[in-house]
Amino acid sequence: MSNSYKFVREDSIKPELVTAVREVLDYCCQDLGLPRSSVTVRWFEDCTAIECLYANATKTDGEPLRAFTQDAAKPLAGMAAHQSAKSAEIWLDSRRSPAVVAETAAHELRHVWQHRTDFCAAASHSGLTLTAFAQDRLEDDADSYAERALRAIAAASTPTISRERVLASRARQAMAKSYRYRVGW
Repeated sequence: MSNSYKFVREDSIKPELVTAVREVLDYCCQDLGLPRSSVTVRWFEDCTAIECLYANATKTDGEPLRAFTQDAAKPLAGMAAHQSAKSAEIWLDSRRSPAVVAETAAHELRHVWQHRTDFCAAASHSGLTLTAFAQDRLEDDADSYAERALRAIAAASTPTISRERVLASRARQAMAKSYRYRVGW
């Protein structure tokens, strides 16, 4: 099953989403030892396959893709793109709630950290394909880090992300984990 997405400019994103993500970026980059300036956030929303084709057909030379297609069993909430050892992008779904976007941002930042450290070096640097077990381990690590990070942010004096949202994220993580095992991710 393919899902199509188009990129959305940050100035058209709801301010509460941008605020929540900035708060997560500030905390997680410091916690994970990632230079804040090395991580770029891009936003996307779903679109039809025809909109995806049109968006990319109308882009100018040298301009990055305006849309993409992802084969997945369920819609994408976010993803990390490791451009180099010194820069990365995280892509987030602009239609999700601030709590889900915050959780996704923390999860994807952990993937950036995994890529830059020895956490997954054996598979990523040797050219080997990650096994399903290794992928599950990386996903489980990113899920648990996101939960810890959101708890820490919620414990801060003026969090945008409330404690209730953090607790609700646990239920979503349990459902996602159950789903991954059912479909064989």
